Amino acid sequence: MLKKLLIGALTLTLLTSLISIAADETPWYDFENCAMCKNLTLVPDFMKNLHHELVKVDRGFLMVTTADPGFVKQYKEASAKMNAVGEKLMAGEQLPMCGCCNAFGALLMKGAKMEARELKNGDVMLVTSDDPALVQELHAYVDKDMAEMAKLGAAMPKKDTK
Repeated sequence: MLKKLLIGALTLTLLTSLISIAADETPWYDFENCAMCKNLTLVPDFMKNLHHELVKVDRGFLMVTTADPGFVKQYKEASAKMNAVGEKLMAGEQLPMCGCCNAFGALLMKGAKMEARELKNGDVMLVTSDDPALVQELHAYVDKDMAEMAKLGAAMPKKDTK
């Protein structure tokens, strides 16, 4: 269960890619082609009802992803599908991944440690390292991801709050 949670906790970034394509050669997010991220777009309006934030901590970052109450079930289902993708990647299968997922996988391959816990409406993940150089890379990942998330948010249609 914890192994699956650790894999699934990588919602929007989420993820352990072994593909050799450099992250800067692919779109940061690719919800159409990324084997992991496309699971977040299978339900209409799903992305508008997810909340994703990364926060720097001394030795890495904390990632929190939650779903609005009406979308928690869909989030858990998407996480289960992402678990299956993660298991395929861990078994060595080559799958198309976006820049975000490639970058996250590269951080894990460099030795970043990941710890995840399930929340009632999402999940939280702590990604850390004792290596100061890798901590700098983890912090740079946060900066890049939050900047790309802001662009995505600005381009995404807003949910109707009436």
